[in-house]
Amino acid sequence: GFVRMLRVSDLMIRFFDRNCNSDLMPLLELPGLVMFLTIVNHFVGCAWWAVGHAATSDTTFRWTQATISTQGDADYESQSMLYQWATAVHWSLTQMTPGSMSVQPENSVERIFNIICLVLGTIFFSSIISRLSVKLVQFHELRSKSAKSLTALVQYMKHAEVSTNLVVLATKQAQERVLLNEQATSLDSQVFKLLPQKTQMCLHYEMHRKFLAHPLFKWWETIDPSAVKLCCHKSMQIMVLNDQDMLFHANSAAVGAYVGMKGVLTYIQDPTSCAHVAEKWQDSVKNGHMISEAALWVKWTHVGTIESTGRSEVLLIDANLLKSSVEYSKVCAFVFHEFAGQFQERLCAYNDSACAMPSDVALPGSSFEEILPRMPREFRELIGLTALKRCPRYITPKTLKSLKEEISSGKSIVMLTASGTVERFVVIVAIKLRRMDGRYLCHIARLMDGKVVYGCQLPASKILEQEEPVHVEERLLEGWLAPYAKTVIMTPEVRDAERFSRISSFGIPTTYLRMIHSAKLPVPCGLPSPTSGADMSLPPLELPGLTVHFEDAHILAKPQSEKIETEVMTHTSSTALMQSISDAPVGEYEFSLNAWLTQEEIDALATDASALKLRSHLEEHRIQRSKKDAAAKLWEAVTCMESESDLDGYEGSDVCEEAQV
Repeated sequence: GFVRMLRVSDLMIRFFDRNCNSDLMPLLELPGLVMFLTIVNHFVGCAWWAVGHAATSDTTFRWTQATISTQGDADYESQSMLYQWATAVHWSLTQMTPGSMSVQPENSVERIFNIICLVLGTIFFSSIISRLSVKLVQFHELRSKSAKSLTALVQYMKHAEVSTNLVVLATKQAQERVLLNEQATSLDSQVFKLLPQKTQMCLHYEMHRKFLAHPLFKWWETIDPSAVKLCCHKSMQIMVLNDQDMLFHANSAAVGAYVGMKGVLTYIQDPTSCAHVAEKWQDSVKNGHMISEAALWVKWTHVGTIESTGRSEVLLIDANLLKSSVEYSKVCAFVFHEFAGQFQERLCAYNDSACAMPSDVALPGSSFEEILPRMPREFRELIGLTALKRCPRYITPKTLKSLKEEISSGKSIVMLTASGTVERFVVIVAIKLRRMDGRYLCHIARLMDGKVVYGCQLPASKILEQEEPVHVEERLLEGWLAPYAKTVIMTPEVRDAERFSRISSFGIPTTYLRMIHSAKLPVPCGLPSPTSGADMSLPPLELPGLTVHFEDAHILAKPQSEKIETEVMTHTSSTALMQSISDAPVGEYEFSLNAWLTQEEIDALATDASALKLRSHLEEHRIQRSKKDAAAKLWEAVTCMESESDLDGYEGSDVCEEAQV
C-alpha cells in the first residue's frame, strides 16, 4: 500500500507540473507535504501500538493497559482497533508538534522509543516548517514580480495618454498571459547552460526529433545520427504563442519552417494582404504538420498568416542554421542540395501551370515522394540502399538482394517515410482519353511477359529516370494510344495525385502514386471500320445494379522492345491483325484487349470482385467462340499461358505496376 501511495503521489506531481501554472506550484506542493506527514505518523503510530502490545515490560505495565479516563476502569486495549489506531497516531503527532495528550510511556522500552521519536520528530518537524515557509515565500515573490510588471505596464500606458478602455483591455489580456506564460518551455535557463554540451545535445534531440516528420530527415538520421543531434541542438527552438499571437504574416520573409507541437494554429489567406491570393479562406493546421517547408529549400516569402487560437507551442527549424549543420557531411550536403534544386524546379513548374498556387501549408507536386523519382539515379540509389538498413527483420537476404537489384537498376524506389518505416514507391502517369459520347478508353485485359492481367485499367506507364509527366504522355501516345495520336487533344486538367498502398511480394508496403492526365478524342472512335464484321464484340457483363457494355472492343499489339521497328497495330477485325504479326514471335509483342466504358462502368469494375467476374466472363466468351473465329484464335493464342489478376502477382512486370487505376 505504501508503494502504491508513492506512485500515486509521483503521478500527481507530474500531472500538476505539466498542466498547472508555475505560480501555483508552491501551493500545490502543500497537500503533498501534508500527505507525507500523515503517512509518516501512521507508521510511527503503528510502531507505538506494536511496542505497547508486544515489547517486554520491566515494570509490568504498558500504555495500552492504562485507563482512558479517571472516571472509569476502561483501558485502551479493550477498545476497538479504530480507537487504538487513532490514539497511536495522535501520540505520534504530539512527538513532532507542541501538542500533548494523556498517553505516557509505562516501561523502559516505551520510554526509550518515546525519546527516539522526540529527537527525530524535532528534526523532521523543523524541516517541514522550513520547507513550507520557503514555498510560501516563493509564491509571494512570483506574485509580486507579476504585479510589478503589470503596474509598470499600466503606468506606461497612462503616461502615453492611452484611452481608458484600451488600458483596461490591455491590462486584462496581460494578466491572462502572465498566468499562462509562466510554464517553462525552453531549456535556456542558467542551470541548463551548466550541463555538458553533449548532454544538452541529447536533451534537445529527444525533445525535437519526433517532430522531424520529413522523409529526408529520417534518411539523414539513419546515415549520420550525430549530425542530426547537432542540428536539433543548434538550428531548432521552441516558440510559445498565446491567444491571437501571429507566428508570421503575409509578405514577410521566411526564416525557416515550423512544426506545430501543441495547441491550435489557424492559417489565413487574404487577397488584401497578398496579391497571389484570389479569395479569402482559413483552415486549422494539424499538430506535426510542417509549415512553410519551402523556406528550407528556397528563398520563401509567406503568402498567408498563422495565428494561434489559445496557447500554442511551435518548433522553429532555422533554415540558415540547418544549412550549416548539413555542411558537416559532404554526402548529406550533396543530397540536400540536389533535393533543394529539384524542389525549386517543381515549385516553379506549378507556378507556371494552371494548378493551385503553393501556400505555406500546401505545396502541390513538391512532396518528397514526388521529387525523389526526378533526382539522378545515384541519389535515388543512395537513399534507397540506406533505407534498406531499417528493413524489418523478417525480410530474407534473398528478398533484400532483389530489392537492391531493383534500386540499382532504377526499376523501383525505396525510401523511409515520415514515420521512419521502409516503403517501396512507384510513380505512374495515366491518360484518361474521353470520346465524344462520354466514354473512356480502358484496357480490359493485357498480356506481357507471359502473364495476363484482367481488370479495368487506363493506359499508363511509370515515370522513368529524369522524365517529366509530359514525357510519359509522349511515350503513351507513341505506344498504346498510337492509333489515336493524330486526333488526341491533351487538356490542361491534371487530377491530383492519388495514392494507394498495399503489401508487395517483397514484404514491405508499396505505394503507387497515380497522376491522371485528361485528353479528349474529337472523333467518334478513331479506328477503321471492321472488315469482317465486328468480330471482337463482347457480350455485356452483368454486375450487381449495373450492366457493363464493352463498346468498340478491339485488340492492340505493341512491340515489347524499341528495337523492333514495327508500328503499333490495332483493328476491330482480328483477322487483319493476325496477318500483320504472323511473321513475328508472339513474345515480342504486348497485347491489350480494349473497350470504351462510361465512368460508372469504370468505377464498378475497379473492385477485386469485379475483376474476378471480368476474368471469368472473358474466358467463358473465348471458349464459346467458334474455332473458325479469327479473334478467338488470336486471343486464345496470346492468353494460353498462366493468368494473373492480382496487382503484385508478378513482380517486375509493368503490367502489374503501371496500369492499375
